[in-house]
Amino acid sequence: MRHHLPTCRRNAESYGWCRRSGVGMVGQVAIRNRQDFDQTVKALRIFIVANEAASRCKYCAVAIITDTECPVCKIHYQDGRALSPRP
Repeated sequence: MRHHLPTCRRNAESYGWCRRSGVGMVGQVAIRNRQDFDQTVKALRIFIVANEAASRCKYCAVAIITDTECPVCKIHYQDGRALSPRP
């Protein structure tokens, strides 16, 4: 696949959508369907948050990925975000 547009090259360094070429890049993977691209980026962002949380609490990392509650910290996560801890 040839993508010589500066935006596409920049997107291949991490992720992003190029309106001009109609292609989303997630690393070296090109995705032509915008909905598939958006879902992939959402999952990637959640994974990044979970990976960062793993150094603090491995159970929070799992809860972030699974949209559940950390059994240790009692924090519920949804879509990669912490919700209020239960009282």
